[in-house]
Amino acid sequence: MGGRPNRIGDAGVAALARMLATNRTLVALNLNKNQVTRVGAGALGRALASNCSLRVLELRANYQLGDDGVADLLDAMATNDTLAALDLVGCQVGLVGLRRLLRHVETHPNLISVHLGGWKTRQTDE
Repeated sequence: MGGRPNRIGDAGVAALARMLATNRTLVALNLNKNQVTRVGAGALGRALASNCSLRVLELRANYQLGDDGVADLLDAMATNDTLAALDLVGCQVGLVGLRRLLRHVETHPNLISVHLGGWKTRQTDE
């Protein structure tokens, strides 16, 4: 499902998340440049906890996602074993988010592709 930059924001993502929670056919979701924040990421993660079909999630250029959004997404989808690719390029992920993502990858061997280009480092992350 292509989510061209429609700026659907967290409200739109929450609606998609409700569908994802029970959907068994969708295998890819592109939410690039849709103003997804920590709130939307948490909703997606909770939906992915029960979703067994989605294999690719693209969240590229959701600039307000950041470390907290990545943590909320990963925490909520802790029981998901089907997601194989996650694109977080340009989501303002710092070292804190990167460390959280690495811990998730260690326990979720099906997540084989993670894109993080454009990630940032800050002195405060260390």
